[in-house]
Amino acid sequence: MTAPEPTHRRLTPELLATLLIVLAYILWLLSMPAWPSQDGPVHLYYTHVFGALLSHHPTPYAHFYTIKHLLPPYALYYYALLALSHVTSLLLADRLILCIYVISFVFGFRYLARALGPSADLTTLLATLLLLNWSLGMGFVNFCLSLSIVFWALGLWLRFAGRPALPQRIVFVLLAILAMFTHPVPLLALLGLAALALILRFLRDRRATHTLPPFFLRDLLTLIAAALTLGYVKLFTNSHPLAQTAVTASSASRSFLSQLAHNIVDYAAEKGLAFLSGPGVELRLYRIVLLIAIVLPLALAARQRLRNRRQHLWTASDTTLVLGILAILVLPFIPHDLNGSHFFADRLLLLVWLLPIFAATGYTIRSPRARASLLLFVLLAQLLILSAANAKLRPVAESIARLDNAPQPIASTPGTLGLLLEDPRPSAPPPGLAFNPFLWAAANAFRHDNTILANTPWLDLAIIPLGAAPALPAANLPPAALEFPAILRSDLEADPAQRAQLLHSVSFLAIDQSFRRSATGLDPLLTLDHPASLRWSCRNAATPWLRICNKQTP
Repeated sequence: MTAPEPTHRRLTPELLATLLIVLAYILWLLSMPAWPSQDGPVHLYYTHVFGALLSHHPTPYAHFYTIKHLLPPYALYYYALLALSHVTSLLLADRLILCIYVISFVFGFRYLARALGPSADLTTLLATLLLLNWSLGMGFVNFCLSLSIVFWALGLWLRFAGRPALPQRIVFVLLAILAMFTHPVPLLALLGLAALALILRFLRDRRATHTLPPFFLRDLLTLIAAALTLGYVKLFTNSHPLAQTAVTASSASRSFLSQLAHNIVDYAAEKGLAFLSGPGVELRLYRIVLLIAIVLPLALAARQRLRNRRQHLWTASDTTLVLGILAILVLPFIPHDLNGSHFFADRLLLLVWLLPIFAATGYTIRSPRARASLLLFVLLAQLLILSAANAKLRPVAESIARLDNAPQPIASTPGTLGLLLEDPRPSAPPPGLAFNPFLWAAANAFRHDNTILANTPWLDLAIIPLGAAPALPAANLPPAALEFPAILRSDLEADPAQRAQLLHSVSFLAIDQSFRRSATGLDPLLTLDHPASLRWSCRNAATPWLRICNKQTP
């Protein structure tokens, strides 16, 4: 790899457009009454519980939850939410974190892109099309934040590698630690890419001068210091990813090929990247925008590679192009669930789009008309994305925020125990989102009323600060039942003993009936055991997607 290519420090039209887009996203996020993501409400509930336990004041949560670790991976996200919640509501704190993500993602991308080639402003403008992505909608905010931190760290590495630069080396290690406490998967990408850059520079200089590259040992020691973060992460892992991958690969060949074909079809349809999904001209145009956002950078990067080949050059953007192509080819072979992490491979699709855009940084578009056309395309595409996202999200956000603004208890009195379930009736067609913003939205009612969510997911994971105390009655449920309320309902319907035990333990049910007509009468689960049904009554909450069933006191 060559040294980073110089770029001009001036306010280009592309940079000005990027600044306007960032401002538009921030204003839009702050104007929303809540951020409707799939897993987000559970993270807010955990932050609420975490803060109550840390306060050391008497709290009903202490009987059901425990703090397993103060500083596991993922801790930074919870501490940031908790710190902001001291000066504002958790719903606003959530959106402030998203504003930080937008700023860090865009300008971290530009910082790294400027170390790769001369067209950083243009490619940064193109990268803003990926700000709203599937991972963000799923509530994987810590993954998105960690990825943005990696942009800054890699950009710094490419600037100081081969130079003395002690302060920059310290900052690099600190950024690796920051990424570790946010999400470890992007950390792996950071260390792998930094190691690749170091190896390529070593091979180049050894071939040219038969000596070690300048400050090679310092670079190696810096990378080793940053890699020590993996040892810390290992303390919180419970399984062996490579062994799990081997088990998946040892399945019958037909099953493996079928799964591979399924993955290819999903990724070709941009599942794992697209924030919006569904029929309609607007959403089809959105999918075309995403397709252009990978095909155009690939074409530009490939054209620049041909230019460099004629001049016998190999640049950092050429290496990024090769990595982008490898990512496209390898991703379908990665299991969706790995090391206890659901949707592991799906969230990596964002990297498949980002790498070609980084690679296109090496190509200079000299035609003013072509640059103006690309700028206009991005602005129109952003208008499409923001208008469509606003139309789909704002009604959901207003309905969810209504729970926080309710003056009276929604579910039950503080300290009581409840289950979060999903209505068994088929739902209406999807609302144009690639995720379900109501899946865990009822957790906001538990947080509002200071009640105990019995079927809390992920508490068996060491990377989560909280754990389940033995008193939590659903602690021994299978992971799938804890992570998906519809699966829990199905399991309870099939297992009378488990159903009797849980319904005896809890005082109320919070039932998501989103995209369905409001139900009447008792919930079907409560009618399966006639004597038990006499002790329950159900009502629709103030918001139409939530139904509450309370156990009657004797």
